[in-house]
Amino acid sequence: MTVESIPVRAAPKALVWQGDELVSGCGRRWGRDGVERKVVSAWSFPFDAGITSVSGPYSAVYQERGIEGVLLERDRVVRELNRSDYQAENYDYPLALGALGDGREVVVHCPDEYNVLEIEDAASG
Repeated sequence: MTVESIPVRAAPKALVWQGDELVSGCGRRWGRDGVERKVVSAWSFPFDAGITSVSGPYSAVYQERGIEGVLLERDRVVRELNRSDYQAENYDYPLALGALGDGREVVVHCPDEYNVLEIEDAASG
């Protein structure tokens, strides 16, 4: 089956494939049939952006021009993420998920200083 277009309520900011589903960073997901699947959890905090790891179960939702975020492993909250508030309203939250050569999932962000990126183990910090 080929899906040429998928109607959406709002433009997703980041998309990755997880198995047979297309997933947006804020948790929206669509099957190969183009049908949007229900999201298990909803956030009361006004997160407006998100990312999803390509290789694994991790995702993060956050405020694009704020200081708050949450790291998730599937639907479980792993921990809160925070960034320096200096210049936060002027620059997008620098946040990435990835994997090291040994397979460990990592979070790349700037928790302490606005101009210093740190690489943390996603599972343990």
